[in-house]
Amino acid sequence: GFSLKAELLSSSIFYFYPADLRKSEVIDKLKKDSIKFMQVESSELEEVLEKSESSYQLVFVHVPWCNGTKEIFPQVEALTASREQDMDFFRVALTKEKDSKLLEGVWLSPTIKLFKNKEEVSELVNPSTSELSDWYTH
Repeated sequence: GFSLKAELLSSSIFYFYPADLRKSEVIDKLKKDSIKFMQVESSELEEVLEKSESSYQLVFVHVPWCNGTKEIFPQVEALTASREQDMDFFRVALTKEKDSKLLEGVWLSPTIKLFKNKEEVSELVNPSTSELSDWYTH
C-alpha cells in the first residue's frame, strides 16, 4: 500500500512524503518546500538586511520561551510560502539585550517587521491568527 514519511522541521512542523522516496530525495524536497528563515543575532540584523538582494525582507522577532511565538510561527511560515522569490526571511531570538537600532521599539514577542528595499514599512505586534492573515495579505 501507500505509506508516508514524516520529516520534522524546526518548531514541530511536519512535511509528509511518499515512503518510497530515498532519504536524499526527502531532504531535497524539504529544502525546496520549507521557508528559509535565517536565524540571526540582533547585532547582525542591519548587516544581513543590507546584504539582502530581495525587494522585501520579513523579520520575525521573538523571545524563545514565548508561547505566542510557538503558536504563530508555523502560520507565519505557511503565509510566507508564496513569497520566497521576492522576500528574504530572518528570525531574531532575543536572548540578551537588543543590539540593533532597528529593534529599539520592540517590547512584545512576537513582533514581525516588514521591510521594502531595507526600509521598514510595517510592523505587527503579538498578532492573532486573523490579524496576521489580514496584515500579510495587504
